[in-house]
Amino acid sequence: MEEAEKEDIGSEAEMSVDDTDIVADTDTSSVNVAGKGKRKIQDEGAETRKKKLLCKRSAERKLTLDPETKSFIEVLIHTSVTFLGDRLSAQMEKMENGFTERMGKMESEVSQLREVINLTGEGRKANQSPSKSKFDQPPATKKYNSFLACKRKYTLHSLLLEFGKWVLPPHGRTQEIWNVDVDRLYVPVHVSGNHWIALCISFMTRSIDVFDCSGRKRYKEVDAFAHLVPRIVKAVQPTRDQKEFTVGAYTVFYVPVRKLNKSACDCGVYAVKFIECHSLGLELSLVNDDNIKEARHRILWDLWEAANDPELVDRMSTYEPPECLSSTVEEIL
Repeated sequence: MEEAEKEDIGSEAEMSVDDTDIVADTDTSSVNVAGKGKRKIQDEGAETRKKKLLCKRSAERKLTLDPETKSFIEVLIHTSVTFLGDRLSAQMEKMENGFTERMGKMESEVSQLREVINLTGEGRKANQSPSKSKFDQPPATKKYNSFLACKRKYTLHSLLLEFGKWVLPPHGRTQEIWNVDVDRLYVPVHVSGNHWIALCISFMTRSIDVFDCSGRKRYKEVDAFAHLVPRIVKAVQPTRDQKEFTVGAYTVFYVPVRKLNKSACDCGVYAVKFIECHSLGLELSLVNDDNIKEARHRILWDLWEAANDPELVDRMSTYEPPECLSSTVEEIL
């Protein structure tokens, strides 16, 4: 009996211990479940602050360069600048040498042309009788005076008619007739032996616009164009239309220009740029003494490019002047 009671007591104790463990396990599991069930509040600015911090640290590291990196960058910049400077110097030297060579050729050609002209002039003078005039007047003055003396019977030279039909100049021959295919004509004019002006001759309005950087009025020089151009225009028109044209002088307008050319050596550049501005519809005030030097350099560069244009060089090498150019040049001033 006693043994049976002991066994019952031991079994009860074991059962109580097992029950205690179950309760402990149950309590522990309940605590864990309660912990897992908590909702965590997501911090939306955490990632942003993290990125800013990383960027800040990265920037601080990049600001401080080690000596080797600094030395490499300095050497790289110095080498690049030196190479660029050497290349530009070589290019400028090449251009200068080419320009000098080209100018030398042009000077030799001009000197040869002068010799030919002098020889031709001497031959003509030998065949002509000496003038009986007391005053030796320039050829241009003589031509214009003869025109003024007898306007109605004055006969135009054939060279002037060739210009009106645009057969001359030969290097720019288009065979376009004045007032038929062309409505206006731009002409640079050398006056007084030391000054350049520009003219815009309009065949449609029968007018001449004068551009002079000095602001002076060139009555004598422009008057020749005003009287002779309408005669050339009428002579080159088709026969059936010539009756509709008159030979009255064109109206002359002097375009207002403030006094420019303080250097007294840029009148030619002003004449070219006035023509360019007027043809493009731009204000003449765009050209002034402050930028005329740059304009001169630009014209020089354009001439340099044209002189080295392979197509133009080839055309000029095969160019042959027409026979009519062997005649005396007709001056209208």
